[in-house]
Amino acid sequence: VRSRGLGDVYKRQTLGEILPEVVKQISEMVVSEATASIICEILGAVFPRINNIRLGWKQNRLERNIKKAIEVLQKNDSLIEAQLEVLEKNNQDQMFRTKYCEMMLDTIYDEIQESKVKYGINGFINLMCIENPNEDMTLMFFKTLTELSDLDIRVLKCFSYEHEENYYSVMQDVDTVSYTHLR
Repeated sequence: VRSRGLGDVYKRQTLGEILPEVVKQISEMVVSEATASIICEILGAVFPRINNIRLGWKQNRLERNIKKAIEVLQKNDSLIEAQLEVLEKNNQDQMFRTKYCEMMLDTIYDEIQESKVKYGINGFINLMCIENPNEDMTLMFFKTLTELSDLDIRVLKCFSYEHEENYYSVMQDVDTVSYTHLR
């Protein structure tokens, strides 16, 4: 009979067993009720989806993405609170708390590049600022974001006058082999 090593035990660990640490970290944050409600929506949607999945690279990636998303939400706490108040007055807050939040969550859940998580969160926040956003526009934003790489976004930002990075500085980070494939 083969004995089980520590690696076997670790592989069998589920998110349900390690989620308390994530929740503990979140509970130590100070955010408004509006931001907390969005964080709760994200955690509530994620937990049942992966409750019984074995710990693996995809789960680790998801946890990193969720942590990054919560950091960005926390940094934008006052803006989120203000925008949700405006949306409540127009009876549009439920769409952002449910359907649009789910679209954002799907983007975060499947995102391979952690650096792109902030774009999903910032896009969600910016959608709150648009008068009468609709489901098609919101879906198109998140679907387009999933198709772009971080490098694509950096290049697109070069066309903005507000952005400090230029095409030359972006290309400094691209090696010769990657550049050949990009052309």
